[in-house]
Amino acid sequence: MTESYLKIGEVADRFNIPVSTLRYYDKQGFFPELKRSGGQRLFSETELQTLHVIECLKLSGLSLEQIATFIGWCAEGDTSLAARYELFCEQKRKLKEQYRELERLDALLTYKQWYYKTALEAGSEAAVRERGDDEIPADILVARSAAYRE
Repeated sequence: MTESYLKIGEVADRFNIPVSTLRYYDKQGFFPELKRSGGQRLFSETELQTLHVIECLKLSGLSLEQIATFIGWCAEGDTSLAARYELFCEQKRKLKEQYRELERLDALLTYKQWYYKTALEAGSEAAVRERGDDEIPADILVARSAAYRE
């Protein structure tokens, strides 16, 4: 069974990234097993999986330098398992923190959306400010509380 390969343009289209980015990744050593034929880069399933990991790590907030370190660790084999595990633990912790911040922002937007819609309906912002908590829907009180928590 022969392995199938994609040319650089096909990979760029599949991942929706510029060809120049793929060339840069190659020059940085991200694809150590990349094959070439007639001067063209040929991407196997291995490179596609590596590229998928690179894109995910970028989205998680890792710099290209950190990604290069990770790829180097992968090439080292089992001796770097602990380092790779710790990297993912740290990124997961950071991602959860970002998620909590996004939840707080969502709560703020929910509250402000209700606030200004209610002010528009009443014809005045003062009408909203003068409301007691007992006149505000429970879900909006929860959103307000979440938005302004320290």
